[in-house]
Amino acid sequence: MKNAKIICFLLLIILFLLVSTILDKPENTGVGVNIKSTKTEIQKGDISTTTLHSSNSDNLNLLVNKINTNDIVNRINEKPIEVVNSTLKEYGIEVKNSILDDTEKREGIISAHLYHFKLQYTSKNIGLIEMVLPAAGLSYLVFEEDKSNITYMGNINLPGRNLNYEPNFRIEEDVNSKRAWLVFKQLNAYGTGIIEFDDVWYGIRNNGISEDLRYITQKSDWGSSSQLAYITINGTMSEIKPFYLLTDSQDGFYIDVNYEIKFTNSNANELENPDDAFLFSANRRVRYTWNNQGECFTLDKENSEGDETLFDFNKRSLLKNYSQEIYRLSKSEIKNKKDWLKKFHDSKMD
Repeated sequence: MKNAKIICFLLLIILFLLVSTILDKPENTGVGVNIKSTKTEIQKGDISTTTLHSSNSDNLNLLVNKINTNDIVNRINEKPIEVVNSTLKEYGIEVKNSILDDTEKREGIISAHLYHFKLQYTSKNIGLIEMVLPAAGLSYLVFEEDKSNITYMGNINLPGRNLNYEPNFRIEEDVNSKRAWLVFKQLNAYGTGIIEFDDVWYGIRNNGISEDLRYITQKSDWGSSSQLAYITINGTMSEIKPFYLLTDSQDGFYIDVNYEIKFTNSNANELENPDDAFLFSANRRVRYTWNNQGECFTLDKENSEGDETLFDFNKRSLLKNYSQEIYRLSKSEIKNKKDWLKKFHDSKMD
């Protein structure tokens, strides 16, 4: 009986050693093969990759595509449109309604530049790739950047390169609500005697970018002598201020734009000195407040010195928005101003 117990004990030890040997033997798994295959396919596409480590105990490597804006600029700068389109396609970047469209009619070489903006309220930053095609316009690729990833958000297109002007852009932020906007100075209209530049605010959101606000910053309308008056407008955004009386549709963020509007008699081209045609100037402040429900800015009429008709310069709107200035003009003894006032009163109401 005693010998039988000893034999059983020895058999258990031998069985334990055999199991341990089998478990310690290394083997390739199917997961490892799949990862190797994925890596090969990514490298064929010439897409930059990065390796992340799983939190699981097996510590498997997971490969993900990574956009590198420096690499993109190096590959598309001073390249034909066809090459630029092909390169961006490799990165999965879709550029809509831009200078890269209709390559048969627009021949030329793209020049590219890279800009970075550091945000205050988050570790994420904004990257911009500027693409320029002479005599056609500009297109900007917008990226959201953090320490581990770069995400393509969309593109912004600017016409008017043939006018030899350089658009400027900046970042505006609402630290309280953690929103950020790319603000571009854009050409909105031009023609004989007419030119207009606007500030356009593009909101940066999780699902891309969208135009949230547009207002005039510079305008000159000297297009036709049949106008009641020639107009010159200069708008300047004042400091952004908090709004403490919140409602369901407002989150406390607004901006004020201060305008100086100059009115000139439309007979200016007939005078020896066009400056003699000056009539009057007016200063107005316009407030735009962020609307949470519509996710856009709206004109705050209660806190603005004018409404949507402020820049409608027909007789009805002039009487509504500039009545005090017109009244003071009636006291003038200057012939040019008296002549204009008669023309104004004789004109039809529209």
